[in-house]
Amino acid sequence: MKKLLILSVVFLFGISGVTAQGAWDVVVPWDISSSDCQVEDLVNDRFVVFITIYDVANDIIVVDNAYNIEANDANESTFDVQTEVQAHCNNGNLNNTPSFIIYAKVRLVYMPTQYVYCSQKSTNSGYDCSDFSNGYIEIPTLVFD
Repeated sequence: MKKLLILSVVFLFGISGVTAQGAWDVVVPWDISSSDCQVEDLVNDRFVVFITIYDVANDIIVVDNAYNIEANDANESTFDVQTEVQAHCNNGNLNNTPSFIIYAKVRLVYMPTQYVYCSQKSTNSGYDCSDFSNGYIEIPTLVFD
């Protein structure tokens, strides 16, 4: 019994490690609790979350409209942008030190018809390569009106 309990604890810690945010991740949180926009169809409604990462200093789009589809009870989405952002940061041919803007948009969507119930977006600037490599970036929560 004791071995089973220990194995269960190890398994749970392993799962939590898989879902934890790491370096080169961008986390997009949102809140619809005070909004008139609410989930209407538990089976077919989903949050569709988009991000674009733009290096304003070099006029280069690094991540172009990447998206995740999340469950209708989710309140955040995590994007692993390591491949794109790290390659860009390591590019020795850039004229300027990268300075990033992260554009984010969250939509509540009825998936069968792609009808958008509501959406919210944000623009967040002032990020550099060390912000990505030193840990995950969580943008401010998008609050639906």
